[in-house]
Amino acid sequence: MGIEEILLEHNLELIPPARVDLQDQVKVERVVNICFLKVLEKKVFVEGYVRLTVNYMGDNGLNQQVMDDVPFSFLLEHLDAVEEKSFFVSDSGIADILVEKLLNFNQDGSLAYRIHQKFVVRVCIETNKRQTLIFP
Repeated sequence: MGIEEILLEHNLELIPPARVDLQDQVKVERVVNICFLKVLEKKVFVEGYVRLTVNYMGDNGLNQQVMDDVPFSFLLEHLDAVEEKSFFVSDSGIADILVEKLLNFNQDGSLAYRIHQKFVVRVCIETNKRQTLIFP
């Protein structure tokens, strides 16, 4: 099994802006999606994205939702990796949330136009023991 953790940092524009007095109601959902696995000699290339969905109360008093994708890719060293073998993602998710804060305030500080996030994505891969290829 191979495990990789990568740090992602992202700023997301909030349009319309979020009410700062209701910042405890800002909810962020993060979903890890793996798009591509490529087996190389002693390495596995992994590519994917984290879909961010932010729900908050806008300056107009209505519930708002903003979505964005944060791409990532990395090479994971794996001694068993050869092009004839196949691998699959056995687990993926958010390992830790380091920073999540509102930024870019208006003059009186009542509205925020951006949310800043820093989080760790964990991806685990394993050798496919069956002959069915999930990712060649």
